[in-house]
Amino acid sequence: MKIRTFYSIENGVYKVSVNTEDWSENDRRLIYKFGEPEIETGGTIDYVPEEGPIEHLVLDSCHRRIYTGSPITRTFDSRDAVHAKEFANAWADRTIGQIGTEYAALHAKSDDFTREIVNTLSAG
Repeated sequence: MKIRTFYSIENGVYKVSVNTEDWSENDRRLIYKFGEPEIETGGTIDYVPEEGPIEHLVLDSCHRRIYTGSPITRTFDSRDAVHAKEFANAWADRTIGQIGTEYAALHAKSDDFTREIVNTLSAG
């Protein structure tokens, strides 16, 4: 699986789009067995300037699936947040990290349940 991230700015609005692609047959099989992982793309994003206090931006909660929910996109308006660019970069880094964590967790799962048992019964 690959993660391709697009960054753009238009009219002071920073846009980040995180795309998951090139899923293997094994990836899809694991999703079919165990369900598709989700990440939280909202919450608090922190910007730590070189000097001055840490700034926080709180985003609405938004759960997204990492396979069928791709691309995962957020915009950050410089009219709403002075450090929109830094928040956009921090959000992208966090989102990519969460996808990586969930992808690894999916691959760490093993199916110890699926099996076939045949019981032969005899009368008498």
